[in-house]
Amino acid sequence: MWINGSDVDPGTLAPIDKDSKKEEPQGIDALPPDYTVLKKWEAALPQHNLTLPFPEGKKGRYVKFSNQSGGIGWNNCFNEVLMNAHLAYVSGRGYVFRDYYWSAEHYRWPREKWTTDQPHTPLNAIVSGPVSGGPFDALTSQKGNFQPLTRSPHD
Repeated sequence: MWINGSDVDPGTLAPIDKDSKKEEPQGIDALPPDYTVLKKWEAALPQHNLTLPFPEGKKGRYVKFSNQSGGIGWNNCFNEVLMNAHLAYVSGRGYVFRDYYWSAEHYRWPREKWTTDQPHTPLNAIVSGPVSGGPFDALTSQKGNFQPLTRSPHD
């Protein structure tokens, strides 16, 4: 049943079969992606290299929101990610991002195909930029030339 209480899919206007199983993705092994390459790329981001000088590395300043939402719809989580990244930025800290944790009813693969206890997707598979480890850009002149920032302009 959709949020509006209807038994009709608003995207297709087709009736929803409540008894049907989830349609499984097609592919060679039909398993969820493991994102191995993306996880290695994320691990190589500057904020994960403790030997780098400030503002990165061991002496860098970061904020982690331990109560960040998960297991709910992407739109709700994305709003929170944007707000948390902005709060980190204005406080002069780097934002500690995390994977998106799926709600079981929204995850595309059936439970027997899951490779982890709770399905999750690296944030960089969904969105890029400052909210997922990229630099903030700062306006350096009124002509609109941008220079990448590795820390907040408040430092």
